[in-house]
Amino acid sequence: MRVRVANPRKMDSLRYRFLDWDSRFFGHRIARIESDRLDEASITEALDWSRKQHIDCLYFLCAPDDDRSVVLAEANGFHLVDIRLDLSRRIEAPPAATGVAVRGFQPSDFEALQRIASDAYRDSRFWYDGRFTHDQAASLYREWITRSCRDDAESVLVAAEDSRMKGFITCSFENESIGRIGLLGVASGARGAGVGSALVQAALAQCGGQGRREVRVITQARNIGAQRLYQAHGFRTLSVHLWYHKWFK
Repeated sequence: MRVRVANPRKMDSLRYRFLDWDSRFFGHRIARIESDRLDEASITEALDWSRKQHIDCLYFLCAPDDDRSVVLAEANGFHLVDIRLDLSRRIEAPPAATGVAVRGFQPSDFEALQRIASDAYRDSRFWYDGRFTHDQAASLYREWITRSCRDDAESVLVAAEDSRMKGFITCSFENESIGRIGLLGVASGARGAGVGSALVQAALAQCGGQGRREVRVITQARNIGAQRLYQAHGFRTLSVHLWYHKWFK
């Protein structure tokens, strides 16, 4: 999902931004620290700015190998809500075909995809941050798949059998050589039947067919099933970061 931001400020090596889309969607004033490292001066200035701007929630994506940043975040009331894993794999040969039929999105699929999205992302940081309701977290992913189907994704692929929708995957292109998987969702009644595997293979074929030689995806450390799925298809860890949220009220 493309998120618009406004009013960037620069503090030495640190940036922090007011997140207009997040704020309107969740009904809270939300901002983000753009750097992945903190020191005493920068955290003080970020918190002072947040209070002056009446920020309700401040996001921080922290480098896990910088203990000072972890200590400063936790000492200043940031709560760990997610461990983000960035995974990557090269495309060196066409993926093997599977027995699950995958095709392109059709407008008649829309409501079924929204239903799957409402229930498929219970490992997200928004689900685990108790200040966002579960209804809000579900609505976020309904909105994400809606925007993907309309204009944000290069392609949306679906697994369907007759009139039964089993799952979907979205693909976009970062540049001429890198593709990215955005959302992967499998209907609760179709899990464990190879649907996720078929969708990942279809996404790899889609990106490879468009000339991309690498595909990247983000998942959560608590989502063991997704990790195993991507690892089974040759993905390896590219980076790890810690998601923190700080609520001011």
